[in-house]
Amino acid sequence: MRHLLAALFVVTFMALPWIRVEGLPFVRFELHTGHYFLLGKVLPASSLINVVLLVLGAALSLGLVSSLWGRLWCGYACPQGLFVDLGVRALERFWEGPALARARLARTRSSFSKWTRRAGLQGSLLFLSAAFAFGVIAYFADPALLLQARGGSLASLWAVGALIAVLAYVDAAVLRHRFCTTLCPYARLQALLVDEGTRQIGYDFTRGEPRGRGAEKGDCIDCQACVRVCPTGIDIRQGVGQLECVNCARCLDVCEGVMTTLGRPKGLIRYDTEGGFQGVPQKRGFHFRPRPFLYASALALVLGGGAFRFAAMPSVQASVVNITPNGFVREGTRVKNLLRVRISNLSGRPATFSLRLSPETPPTVRIDYASPWGVLLPGESAETTVLVSKEALAAQTALVHFVLEAREDATLVGQFSALFSGPASSSTRMR
Repeated sequence: MRHLLAALFVVTFMALPWIRVEGLPFVRFELHTGHYFLLGKVLPASSLINVVLLVLGAALSLGLVSSLWGRLWCGYACPQGLFVDLGVRALERFWEGPALARARLARTRSSFSKWTRRAGLQGSLLFLSAAFAFGVIAYFADPALLLQARGGSLASLWAVGALIAVLAYVDAAVLRHRFCTTLCPYARLQALLVDEGTRQIGYDFTRGEPRGRGAEKGDCIDCQACVRVCPTGIDIRQGVGQLECVNCARCLDVCEGVMTTLGRPKGLIRYDTEGGFQGVPQKRGFHFRPRPFLYASALALVLGGGAFRFAAMPSVQASVVNITPNGFVREGTRVKNLLRVRISNLSGRPATFSLRLSPETPPTVRIDYASPWGVLLPGESAETTVLVSKEALAAQTALVHFVLEAREDATLVGQFSALFSGPASSSTRMR
């Protein structure tokens, strides 16, 4: 099951940048163009709160999973762990064979066969690192354009991809699971994320001790199989929640095989709570725990707020800045404001927008000039200047309401307001 889930995560990670919904990317963050897409919908480039909600939601999800099942993320979904387990380990087995064969190869003298295998492995690791780097940068640019090496603006992205590839190769060739025990900060946070009710992988000390073979010994025959298969080299029998344990469940799988061979019950190494490993009777069914409840409540609020903002996101968005010197100018019988209007097309189709005053605007207000916009593609933004005037006698400071309409689709409409500055005030704001 673990390998199936891991393969599913890898396929999903590599496939998502290629998926489109009604012609728009399912997920992409084009930093070089300012176009952002999520779930096939355009996101406003200036919406920092969406990014905050996304990061906060991911952090709370990790906290909730950790409070329930410990480092389940590390063992089943961590990109670095999947990169090593599904990629690096598989290439090692292909070029150099299983663990015993690799140990024998390391002890043999230099030969053409040995160096051919080593060179093939390193070349494969370089290719794997490059593929991983491409999978990462494909979330920030059109992967088809990346493959065609088109667009000078992608040069900086390719440079970032090259750096990621180098770091991935160092991880594959040198660090591997040492990254988990030395550089990853997540392990150091475990004490803050788990409690006595967290289910983690551990060893049943009361059942397994004393170790060895014989009628007076426990179920553990001290075969050391759990130690040999551990990627970080720890002994799971030394206690639950060890800093280096990544919950990969390899020790659990190999121990269950040994117990089956010996005809003994499984579960000597298993998922359980700290009290369960100590023989304390555990409550069955649901029981309230403050830590997971707080994580789940906060996550529900963040997801609810994010879903509401996502559903209520307008199809067109505008921002206004008054660029008139001193806030306004007076020409004859009229007071004028020069506005810079920036609009963003957040719909899923190209559109050419026109600007007009809202129907409830008094007749004393008019648009004297508005420079035209061109066709805006989904996610694109453009600026224009708009000259608005009022009769001098009615030129008090007040809000002026505007309507944006797409010429191609009458249903694509946006509204915004700007504070018209008159002789009494030179301030301008956007509502």
